[in-house]
Amino acid sequence: MICVYATASTSGGHLNPAVSIAQVFSGSKMSWKKFSGYVGAQLLGAVCAACILKFMLGGPVFTTTGSLGADVSATKRIFIWELFGTFALAYVVLTSTAEKGAQQLAPFAIGMTLAADIFAFGRFTGGSMNPVRTLGPAVAFWKFGNAFWYCVAQLLGGMAAAFVNEKFDESEESTV
Repeated sequence: MICVYATASTSGGHLNPAVSIAQVFSGSKMSWKKFSGYVGAQLLGAVCAACILKFMLGGPVFTTTGSLGADVSATKRIFIWELFGTFALAYVVLTSTAEKGAQQLAPFAIGMTLAADIFAFGRFTGGSMNPVRTLGPAVAFWKFGNAFWYCVAQLLGGMAAAFVNEKFDESEESTV
């Protein structure tokens, strides 16, 4: 929430490629070129932050723990939870930043969505909901494990949020 408030005036609070891709697919004015620049900056920041944490803490900064039962593989667990959580996050971003009156509260709504998601499934996946949050530590520790499935689920969650937002957006309908 604090980081979204802090970066809102410079980048629109884009700290997550899944949210940025939701913006691209939602018909906003974000171009693929701008998206690429944002993702590059987001990834660089995540890798630098993970390297600093690695230096300071000397150990892993992101792990997947917990289980849903013997019949649910780690890959399925990651994919389902991260897809759902990222969808919720990206949808809140799209809807809370669309309405002029709600924009001032958008970082609060985004922060609360992140907190709710982390409380709901953080013990199962680490509650990443952000491809660079996944990739930064993976690069710093050179341990990629299920990073591919995290990133795929998160990007699909962002795209799904854009699709649902476009299908149900009533702000463009005219009133008679």
